[in-house]
Amino acid sequence: MPEHPDTLIENTDVVPAINQVELHPYFTQPAVQDSDRAHGILTQANPAHIAENFDVFDFTLTADELAAIDALDTGVRHGPDPDERDPHSLGLMIDEA
Repeated sequence: MPEHPDTLIENTDVVPAINQVELHPYFTQPAVQDSDRAHGILTQANPAHIAENFDVFDFTLTADELAAIDALDTGVRHGPDPDERDPHSLGLMIDEA
């Protein structure tokens, strides 16, 4: 969510280098991407697909094809909602040292 990096920056002066979010043609999250861009944060999609996506440079899309992909955005999240998920429930420990 756009307000998450804002809150982090306001409370810690830390600007993340990367914001890893759910991102695909059906859920493009333009507000998140705009917020990240404004802070100089790289928006990154799900890591399992990153390697697959590196191997797609053997073609180009026309402006009409890009517009058709953009039109697929439903604005519906398919993964967990970051406003409703308690990160402590994941059992992750972050070493502050």
